[in-house]
Amino acid sequence: MLCLLLLNWSVSFADSVAEEGNSAYIGDCGDAGAFDEGEAELSDIAFDIVDEVHGVVSGNIINISDQIDNFFVADRMEDEGSNTQVIFSYYISEDIYGNFQNDYLFKARLSLPKTQDRLRLVVESTVSPNQENEDNQLGGSINEDRNSDFTTALQLIFKKTKYWQVSSKTGVRFAVPPDPFSQLRIRRMFFYNEWVTRLVETFFISQSQGIGESTALEVDHAIRGGLYFRSRSELTVAEKVDDMNFIQQFSIYQKITDRKMWVYSVGSEAVLKHNPLVNRNYMNVRFRHNVYKKWVFYEVVPELSFERENDFDMLPIMFFKIDMVFGKV
Repeated sequence: MLCLLLLNWSVSFADSVAEEGNSAYIGDCGDAGAFDEGEAELSDIAFDIVDEVHGVVSGNIINISDQIDNFFVADRMEDEGSNTQVIFSYYISEDIYGNFQNDYLFKARLSLPKTQDRLRLVVESTVSPNQENEDNQLGGSINEDRNSDFTTALQLIFKKTKYWQVSSKTGVRFAVPPDPFSQLRIRRMFFYNEWVTRLVETFFISQSQGIGESTALEVDHAIRGGLYFRSRSELTVAEKVDDMNFIQQFSIYQKITDRKMWVYSVGSEAVLKHNPLVNRNYMNVRFRHNVYKKWVFYEVVPELSFERENDFDMLPIMFFKIDMVFGKV
């Protein structure tokens, strides 16, 4: 009888110990689960911080890029800029042989009312006086006869975000004969660390060139010391043009003050369709100065050009430009 009582008490004690152990184990598991949840929250916070820093860095690089292109009134801002803007420009160039050229340029981007900046009227006019020089020893590489032209078009912005922009432009270039055209432009932005890549695909059709396509790739990177690097590659092919034109340029931008900036560039121009040939290599230094308030600029560009038609002999050229910019970019 005593043995049975001892056996029963032993079983009961064992069951109670087992229950306490299970409850303790369950409590430990609960703590582990809480630890896992805490670790996951910390991981999410870390990823959020990384994403936020990445967004800030990318945003800063985009802002610098836009500031540079606005300062130089770059062509891409004609498609990606907003608000109404009018630009008057005057160019002068002369080489060491006395070949002189001057051009007048007028550009206007007018945002039409009640369209939320989605529909714009774009006008461009270039006047290039023909100037012949009997002392031209290089076959007139600078002094080519060119006709003045006037272009007007309607630009429609389908989509514009941080990553994407899709727009179209349809108009006519008033020449002899008139040259109607239409184009579709697609821009995509990519971000990797402190590098920003801008890919632009442009599909176009015109009376003079037929159906064509242009691919442009820009890679931007902010460097220490207030320097900014940009690589630009562009390939253009058109139905009525025999060759594919390729341009490659590397530039370093140096901001001196809010009103002064230097640009150091090297580049090449080539044709790639039949027999790939480099037509021109060049290097130049651009100095641009906002000389009056925020709308008058002048630019001085000394350049060394090496052209195939001149057996790649060095040709020093000096460019001078004045811009008057009205309206916001």
